[in-house]
Amino acid sequence: MLEEAHYTVDRLVVCVMKISLQGRAIPRTKTGDPCFRHLMMKDLDEGEPPSVLHVFTMEEVVELVNRALYQLEYQAESHRRRAARQREAERPVKLALKRVHPQTSWAKATPGQIQDAVSWCHNNAALLEELLRLHDQDSKP
Repeated sequence: MLEEAHYTVDRLVVCVMKISLQGRAIPRTKTGDPCFRHLMMKDLDEGEPPSVLHVFTMEEVVELVNRALYQLEYQAESHRRRAARQREAERPVKLALKRVHPQTSWAKATPGQIQDAVSWCHNNAALLEELLRLHDQDSKP
């Protein structure tokens, strides 16, 4: 069930472990999600689901934890990048909204007001570019 491959990358030895889930007694909830309750228990009561170390070896647990941490960090970075792209995409529309509806904040703008701002962006591309450039200059310390 356990295969290892070692790779050397710039003097760093990376161990990639293949972990098969087939044939393992992984306890599950009614919806099918894994539901371990303990990392290690010496004596299991009748009906108690197996502990993590009854199903996986210590090395496999370390590998699974590393993979989960990597996935969480990757997901957080992906969300940060997506949010930055979203802010950058909204930036010209927010600026146009200030121009078209100066008394309306972005948070309270109606869909119609946002559509007005988008239309203004399309109809005034050159002016919008100049406003963005001036806004960037004003924002710099």
